[in-house]
Amino acid sequence: MVENVNDSTDSVHTQRSELLSDAELDYYVAEYSRSGFFGSCSYYSQRKCDFEDEKDLPRVIKHEALYVGAVDDPILKPELAAGMPRVMPNLKQELVHGGGHWLLWEKKDEVIDILQRWLKNLDLSKTAAGL
Repeated sequence: MVENVNDSTDSVHTQRSELLSDAELDYYVAEYSRSGFFGSCSYYSQRKCDFEDEKDLPRVIKHEALYVGAVDDPILKPELAAGMPRVMPNLKQELVHGGGHWLLWEKKDEVIDILQRWLKNLDLSKTAAGL
């Protein structure tokens, strides 16, 4: 149960998620207790700086890349990634069924398998040539 959420009946506040193992949860609790959320939230406060730094970068990414998405992600829906090949011509896209926005935790074995297969088939001659 989430601490200090005493009057909620929403299961997100009252039931322990199975997304993380006990060891993983203990790790995150220890780390966030030590450092707080500032580092995790810094990404959002830096977006304008990142835009300024990156605005002159090439518009097409030519090197090989992998995108792994979840069919059931309610946030980054598969159709939002459909245009990626226009700017990443060497992109390999994989969609995983049965996972959502936290795919790396929900379907970690499947994601690892996809990543290992992609790395095994990676054309290193293209990578070495900077493509």
